[in-house]
Amino acid sequence: MGLSGLQVGIYASGGAPYHHAAFAALHGAEVQLVRAEDVHAGSLDALDVFVMPGGGKAAMHGMLEPLGAEGAASIRAFVEQGGTYLSSCAGSFLPLAVSDEVNGLYPAMGALRMTDLEPANEGPPVVGGLASPGVGRIRVRLDENSPLTRELSGEVELVHYNGPFFVGDTAATAFAWPVSFTESFTPAEAFMQQTSEATTFAGCVTRGASTGVVRPFGDGQVILFGSHPEFGLGPLQLGWGDGSTLLLNALKEVPKRSVATGGPGGPITVERGYADLTLSDLHNRIDAHLHRLALTFEQLADLPPSGWLENQNSPSFHGLNAEALWRRDMQAAGRLAGLTRAAYANVAFKLSNTEIGWLDDHPRPNQDVGAMGLIQLVAQAEADLLAAEQLQNQTPEPPAHAYDKLDRNPFHLTIGTYLSAGGLLAAAALVVAILNDRHDRRTELIDQVLFDADALTREAI
Repeated sequence: MGLSGLQVGIYASGGAPYHHAAFAALHGAEVQLVRAEDVHAGSLDALDVFVMPGGGKAAMHGMLEPLGAEGAASIRAFVEQGGTYLSSCAGSFLPLAVSDEVNGLYPAMGALRMTDLEPANEGPPVVGGLASPGVGRIRVRLDENSPLTRELSGEVELVHYNGPFFVGDTAATAFAWPVSFTESFTPAEAFMQQTSEATTFAGCVTRGASTGVVRPFGDGQVILFGSHPEFGLGPLQLGWGDGSTLLLNALKEVPKRSVATGGPGGPITVERGYADLTLSDLHNRIDAHLHRLALTFEQLADLPPSGWLENQNSPSFHGLNAEALWRRDMQAAGRLAGLTRAAYANVAFKLSNTEIGWLDDHPRPNQDVGAMGLIQLVAQAEADLLAAEQLQNQTPEPPAHAYDKLDRNPFHLTIGTYLSAGGLLAAAALVVAILNDRHDRRTELIDQVLFDADALTREAI
């Protein structure tokens, strides 16, 4: 257990926290889900490292809005006093130096600035200040002399999901650089099946931009990934590959500054949404949701929504058009729901009220996806599938851009992003994996799906 005793806090008020949480927990760390209110209450003092994951539907704005300038300044002070800030994608944009025009979009961003690094792909303010390089698997060259690349050499593959690449700042040390993309990547210029000889990705490579950097700040450090080492390489961003070793090494480099609590882990603050239910009732509800999810994903896999998946109506990601992604990921999600249901049954009888936050924690009003209880994750995934079913036979609505109509396009509602029904199911699977690991229960979900990018696409798992 390479991270035993490490106190890891994952930001929970926005974005996609569960890939980081499960990866750290399965490698022995003590993981807490830290909401903005916890940051304001001083909970960072008990941590060794604070992780800011990739963003939600509102990207950087959604991460910052619950924190405000005061919360952002608290994170900065935590690092200045010896803590580590580790991030990916949108979370790595927040400590950067950006133009006044872009900084004006995010009033709290200046309070979190901890580098002189600039995004190599800074873009027009009208689209959030970041020009997307694209979505999918890229090849990354490594500095083999860096402690963050131990046990790795040459190149690895990482998932990149619209985020920043870095240039500048002589105080920062880069250890990973994008060099090319794979056939499982779609440049942003081709999201809507257009073509362009010049791409943002190629421009960043030409500039020598990096996707992994370490920089000291005060007595602490920031470790920034523009890409997603916490994401798997397979469908639904599951199946950790060699590139995840970068994340493991980064966490191993975190100095321990806290006293291990030996506590239950999980969310620091909890607001139950189903307080009237007993544990047994919660287990039955979660099981029922997972059962229906398995059936619905499998049914929809063979019923693509008429017209919605045509090139002008849904984007291409991961090197596949919407129709190909629909069939692959809907089938994968059906299998994952069944495996998650079995894995949950494998541990449910072991769970106690000390772990209630993993099972039932209601999203806060200003939360942009982020963390929630297992029952909320599977209930929202089912609601998104129902919404997609109701839209299937309606006339498609051509989008203004690739991420337009996130709540009106069956593709986006089901498997279009890591925030869709499929993404929420993946988050639920990661929570179930954490719970099994906490009770030393082994499952097919952990042993195969989380560590094998091809597991969900084989004929038999």
